[in-house]
Amino acid sequence: MSGASVGRRLAFVGEPSFLSTPTSSGMQLFVHTRVLRSGSLACVTVLADADEVHEVNTAETSRRRLREDFERARKDMKVSIVAASGPFIASRIRALFDGTRKVPQEAAAVQATVLGSLGDGADLPHPTHALEPVDDAEARVARSLELHTETEINAILPAPREIEGVGEGVATSGRDGANPDATVDALRTAIDAACDAGSRARMALQLRDTALALAATRRPDRALDAVATAAALEAPEASSGQIPYVFGMFYKFALVQQELRRATAAQRGLTAG
Repeated sequence: MSGASVGRRLAFVGEPSFLSTPTSSGMQLFVHTRVLRSGSLACVTVLADADEVHEVNTAETSRRRLREDFERARKDMKVSIVAASGPFIASRIRALFDGTRKVPQEAAAVQATVLGSLGDGADLPHPTHALEPVDDAEARVARSLELHTETEINAILPAPREIEGVGEGVATSGRDGANPDATVDALRTAIDAACDAGSRARMALQLRDTALALAATRRPDRALDAVATAAALEAPEASSGQIPYVFGMFYKFALVQQELRRATAAQRGLTAG
């Protein structure tokens, strides 16, 4: 599938709304826009992760100011901002208030107003489903470890409960730590145990959101890799530990922790000196 073909399949009609790629903590920004008679934009902005709706705001703004806000978000959150259709972003925001996430008092106070401004509507499929079936999907999943070289994906880490579960699983596996193959097998088994269907669904959605950014920045082949990997994660029989992308997430976390320990030790050495 060519880059032009990917762009055509992801195209939509009307005023764009927006979402961000995930941060390392899974935080994402969602902005629904609606054009007013004055020509300005009525915006609903939601900042949330998989567990909590952190901030909710409604405001009237201009396109210029919105672009400036996005530029600040790119710098402060280290994310990409991606355009999508208004109905799709509205459905994503409605899903954020579906009762599974914690909603702080400040956000809860405007929840009814926000949902009322978005109107009713059915949950919409992710735009990247228009790219399926993906050619060479099996080969793309097999090389999905390479997705971590992309800036938008390199930031993504497993959720804390998954990290804790994998750590406990490896620690109690009884495998010979001196045997690299046994260690890898133990890690794969622990990942499978810690990453349930909910975890896989979250990872898949993150990949689909990031695929929009990859496609928008002329990396259609990588976008298709991300979509193929997301589809593999969504399969009922999916084995998280056998998907290179997922295995790489935990390996990447281990490297981050190792670097933090080194930095902490170096800081202690300077303090002691």
